[in-house]
Amino acid sequence: MKRFLFAAVLVAAFLSTLTQAQTIDLRATIPFSFRVGQTEMPAGEYVVHHQGGTLILREQSGRHAALIGFALGAYRPAVMDEGRLEFNRYGATYFLAKLWPPASQMGVALPQTSRERELARQFGVMERANIALAGK
Repeated sequence: MKRFLFAAVLVAAFLSTLTQAQTIDLRATIPFSFRVGQTEMPAGEYVVHHQGGTLILREQSGRHAALIGFALGAYRPAVMDEGRLEFNRYGATYFLAKLWPPASQMGVALPQTSRERELARQFGVMERANIALAGK
């Protein structure tokens, strides 16, 4: 039990260090409205900023912005050249689910909201949508 606890703490510290050490500033064109946490965001041009576990999405015009102060570390087996925003779609509703920075296996996963869990139960099947990120 002590070994398991020690290993869990070690992995958590490692993932925390990786996500906090990396600063991400990118742009994305999102062609559909979506939700970030409890915030509804319109389709448009966005600036994506992530640093120290905080994720900020700001519409280029500055009229809409969302702040997520609690994001989890995520891992993917393959390194992709371009960054991506990953969305979960239930019916016609999109939720921002993950941020994958360019040239990295480490990403950021947003926790599901109660509304997303409710729609997941209702629709059962989730579809994924990916949007490419560009340098700032």
